Amino acid sequence: MTCQILGWLPGYMYCNGTLKSTGAALPPSQHMDPATGETIFYVRPIFDCGPTVGLFIKRSGLMRAIAEGRA
Repeated sequence: MTCQILGWLPGYMYCNGTLKSTGAALPPSQHMDPATGETIFYVRPIFDCGPTVGLFIKRSGLMRAIAEGRA
């Protein structure tokens, strides 16, 4: 099992092709953009201070960040 903690997305990790919660954040939900067919994840990361916000992250953006070594 190959897992990478995503430092820029606190509470989440990328594990064997899937975005998962580390247990500290809500599990991500997956949606499909009807116009493009691309997978989009909705996450609520854990930030040290300030309000928490939900984010939509495209799978292509997540994969690009991991390929560039920004895990």
